[in-house]
Amino acid sequence: MDKKVNDVIICVKKNAQSYEDIFSWLNKNYMNDFVVEFASNSQEAMSIMGKVSMEGAHPAIFMCDATYDDISGDELVKIILQLFPQVITVMFADEKENGIVLKTLNESGLFGYIKTPCNEEQVIKVVDRAIDEYHYHMDARRQSEELEAKVNERTEEINHIMNDFKHAQEIAHVGNWSWDIRKNIIEWSDEAYNLLGVSPVNFSSSFESFINLLYKDDKKNVQDAINLALTNDVEYDMYSRIIKSDKQEYTLHHKGTVKRDASGKAISMLGTIHDVTEIKRFEKQLSSYKEMIDKYVIVSITDLAGIITEVSDAFCEISGYTRDELIGNNHNIQRHPNMGNELFETLWSTIKSEKTWEGEIENLKKDGTSYWAHAHISPLYENSKLKGYIAIRTDITDKKRVEEISILDELTGLYNRRYFNQIFDKELKRAKRENKIFVFMMMDVDNFKKYNDTYGHSAGDDVLQKVSNVLSSTLMRSGDTAFRLGGEEFGAIMSVTKEEDAKLLTDKMKNMLFELKIEHLENENFGVVTASFGIKIVREPYEEMQDIYKEADKALYDAKRSGRNSVIVC
Repeated sequence: MDKKVNDVIICVKKNAQSYEDIFSWLNKNYMNDFVVEFASNSQEAMSIMGKVSMEGAHPAIFMCDATYDDISGDELVKIILQLFPQVITVMFADEKENGIVLKTLNESGLFGYIKTPCNEEQVIKVVDRAIDEYHYHMDARRQSEELEAKVNERTEEINHIMNDFKHAQEIAHVGNWSWDIRKNIIEWSDEAYNLLGVSPVNFSSSFESFINLLYKDDKKNVQDAINLALTNDVEYDMYSRIIKSDKQEYTLHHKGTVKRDASGKAISMLGTIHDVTEIKRFEKQLSSYKEMIDKYVIVSITDLAGIITEVSDAFCEISGYTRDELIGNNHNIQRHPNMGNELFETLWSTIKSEKTWEGEIENLKKDGTSYWAHAHISPLYENSKLKGYIAIRTDITDKKRVEEISILDELTGLYNRRYFNQIFDKELKRAKRENKIFVFMMMDVDNFKKYNDTYGHSAGDDVLQKVSNVLSSTLMRSGDTAFRLGGEEFGAIMSVTKEEDAKLLTDKMKNMLFELKIEHLENENFGVVTASFGIKIVREPYEEMQDIYKEADKALYDAKRSGRNSVIVC
């Protein structure tokens, strides 16, 4: 490498003539931002990749043929992505090599391909998209690392709180146990031994020894409950009595969860044991910890009808409501419209059956903003009688933001290519099940590279945002989803009841963009920013994703070839 740069394009071409042409095209278009390295075979390519990395540069784009004498293109791409997962890969292939391209797209993460023989415009168009994808991944990676650091910081805080909870449980006389079923060995915590009234020195760790401690009338019930948990996917939850050396009767509450191997066979149980006869004393001892719990733990307690009776300070702080505003209301006061009825129906069905519900909920703050919480909602008892429900929540807003960033395009706010790849097949299968029309639309801003060259990349970004606004304001039905597929290329899955509606809707988007009158003097015949559109309407029998995409892309190409600012339906 002759000059100091951060990003490198590596091209591996076995044909000398195309080697020289492509080298010339890449250098001409990218010499200011990238170093272009060429190789004629896979060994040379691997050597260059290693050299680039050792010199502290970033392998950005890797371009290769579909076949070589010593290795196939898909195998080479797989090796490169294993060693350099951030690299964006592009393959040269002729029509006979389409099978290799599809295999590499599906199995190895190939970004795109260039049909050979090719010209400069075709090569640069694909490389421009690959560069945009590479920059997007690098930006997303940096943001993800920053957010991950914040999440780790919050996790440390939560772990600290959980350690305090463990201490509080010791004060509350809650012990834990672990039963290795295969070895028939039960390990008890110190507090568990104390609750059982035995010493670890002279007490056998077998299951039978534990059963023998129980009140005689309770032994069979406990054994039946454990057998039910072992043979069925249910939680072990049982009350029993025990007589200690002081001749007093104590009531213990056992709970446990079964762990199974890959075949489904029960191999162990983990659980707790709680002396519920001392619950009142526990409440007094816990009062000294109330301030800490109030401050850090998002807690609410309701009666059986769901009316809030108690909330922690942390709950008030995160929701923005005062204690007086919350108590006497139900949780609908912070219900977010994004949360459907089905979730809450499942929640109530679970807790009314005296089981614990666990899940993620988006909530609405008093100021109209939202926060995400991971909630554990459990039955609350008084004298063994159900009196209400207690919900303990963990703020997972940062985690959800990371998830959101991973599927959204940062510049436009539309869904990104990753999300497109995730849901395309799902939406296609749903259309098949419901016997509905499936429409996939692709669009590309006309002469966008010339626009960037003339007006600058900042102005180009503004154009892409305005294009995304046109898509978002037009595709507003529940089944419509718009994507930025890369660079100036966009796509949409459209929900229509009649085939002609797809063309009408796309014409509307085309005309809306034209009417914005964004100056583009290099866009011949128009003088303003325009776009070309390709539509694939899928009818029975339904086709596969790659075929649909290929046909929509061809329709888009035909729209450009016909003079741009047009819509082609296939």
